[in-house]
Amino acid sequence: MASHESINPNAPLEYQSSEGKNNILGFWIFIGAEFALFSTLFASYFVLVDRNAGAISTGELFDLSLVLTMTFLLLTSSFTAGIAIHEMRAGRVNRMLVWVGLTLLLGLGFLGFEIYEFVHYAHEGATLSASATGLHSLSY
Repeated sequence: MASHESINPNAPLEYQSSEGKNNILGFWIFIGAEFALFSTLFASYFVLVDRNAGAISTGELFDLSLVLTMTFLLLTSSFTAGIAIHEMRAGRVNRMLVWVGLTLLLGLGFLGFEIYEFVHYAHEGATLSASATGLHSLSY
């Protein structure tokens, strides 16, 4: 930090330097790009939701309990990652490692459910050639 910049104890560390302020700006640019991406994905979904070309419908294909479980795992892993960062900044290495380990376990659980979901979709006939729903299974 340059000597001409003073430290304000009431402001977060990220706002204490020009580099930190640029990082915050980069974060908001990232959030804007994510907003545009997910807006496009949701718009595509609403346009294609009932266009299945005779294949299995999305209502028959998707299991809401599985979707909610995966969402819970993903959001919880984000929360535990945040706690790990807090522990790291506080210098508590052992606690940080516990939270990082929990985050990794939650992430592995999410990936396991994703693999199960892709295999299930392919087995049910939701392939790329069958309908727009198969786009979700493209990476399979």
